[in-house]
Amino acid sequence: MKLLIAVGLLVVALQVFAEEVTETGSEDAPMVAKRAISAYRHIGCYRDKPVRALRIVLGRVHGRGAVKACANLARRRAFAVFAIQAKSWCFSDQNAHLRYTIYGKARNCANGVGGGWANDVYRLKMLRK
Repeated sequence: MKLLIAVGLLVVALQVFAEEVTETGSEDAPMVAKRAISAYRHIGCYRDKPVRALRIVLGRVHGRGAVKACANLARRRAFAVFAIQAKSWCFSDQNAHLRYTIYGKARNCANGVGGGWANDVYRLKMLRK
């Protein structure tokens, strides 16, 4: 019985991971393809301020899977650029690809999950099924 539940949960998780997403509206914005599986690449470490560079909090993420979890949150909203700050805050917005550099580079990111007022920024790469 436990095995059937585990298999069922895995199937649901895979369906959510491969759900359809739409393209972004801006001509300059990187497009997030339909029916694709997301991967990501690190862009760099950038400063943030109380008036956020990336204005939407997508959620809290934790632990070794934090970047992947944030990538999935961004992909579900069709945001191609996302960031993690202070080990757990996942940020993005419609213009993240234009805004993440507005406060300049930072040097206090650690382990791929940002730092105090510092965003570790990533860009989704889409892999066709």
